[in-house]
Amino acid sequence: MATSTLLVALAALCSAPSSAASPDEARDIAAFKRAFGAGRPTAASLEEKRQTLAAMAAHDSAKVVRALVVGYTILEREAAALEEKRRPLLEQLGGKKLLPFRLELKPIRALQGTIIERLLAARDPDAVRSQVKLLLKRRSGLPFSVRAVFAATATRLSDQDRRLVLDAKGKRRPVQDIALLLDAIGSLEKRGADAGPWVVRMLAHKDPLVRERAAHALSRLRWPGSLQPLVARLAVEDGRMRARLGRTLEQLTGMKLGTSGAAWKRWLDQEGGPFMNGEKPLGGHESTVTAEAAGGYYFGIPQDGRSILYVYDNSQSMKQKLHQETDKDGNPVTRQARARKELL
Repeated sequence: MATSTLLVALAALCSAPSSAASPDEARDIAAFKRAFGAGRPTAASLEEKRQTLAAMAAHDSAKVVRALVVGYTILEREAAALEEKRRPLLEQLGGKKLLPFRLELKPIRALQGTIIERLLAARDPDAVRSQVKLLLKRRSGLPFSVRAVFAATATRLSDQDRRLVLDAKGKRRPVQDIALLLDAIGSLEKRGADAGPWVVRMLAHKDPLVRERAAHALSRLRWPGSLQPLVARLAVEDGRMRARLGRTLEQLTGMKLGTSGAAWKRWLDQEGGPFMNGEKPLGGHESTVTAEAAGGYYFGIPQDGRSILYVYDNSQSMKQKLHQETDKDGNPVTRQARARKELL
């Protein structure tokens, strides 16, 4: 798409009724648009871009959001063209020949980083709403990186505007769009609990990106109905996704059971009731899971060493009975029997 065509498309995409800008805001937006206009390479207009972008920090409105998004997208196209030119050099280990490209790309990425900071700083309800609407716009052509910012901004939606996100969940979307929608729902935290059943269904999506973002969203929703499905998925998943499930369960419950499906199932059966019926709150805990423990877990401790020595404790204290757990005959099991069961 030619740059002029891109500008027309973005103008149509970002056009929406909003309150009139103040004279200062209108002046600063106009200056920003001139500095970030098509056909103005950053190398030749860097200081002007920096100054006009800094001036935008004084304003917070939907008009400012639209201008920032256009500026970010034009920068992305400029960066993409440079990346394409340097790709052959990367493949040939170009050495010093890569330096000019690196020097040109660095200020572009820095400007984009500042624009992202401005978007995340938006507090005006219209400004926040406009970002979420751009997130939900189909085939918008906007870069994934800026749309991910829109998903994070959803946390500041009003209780009424949160329906923009919640009502979007039933529509068919590409994989990346579903992943971003899950992030937006997660940003709502407890206010997004109405979407809990749909997010749980996404745990079984065929694409691993969607499954992972669904597990992450559930860690933020703190919805009691998610515990059983999360534990059940441990028996199906492996690798990175299994680690994500274990991390979510630890963040929700505060238990340190890693990625052991058997351990989580026992805990859920014996102690999970108060969490599932809402008596005990979910969320707010740290997780120690960084990867799946290939060797399994022993009371939540990953067994990943090449050589592990287990010392058998045969003291009297290990013969103490655990009345909250019984054997097949209904008799309380001993601590020793419980430890043996966990090990085997």
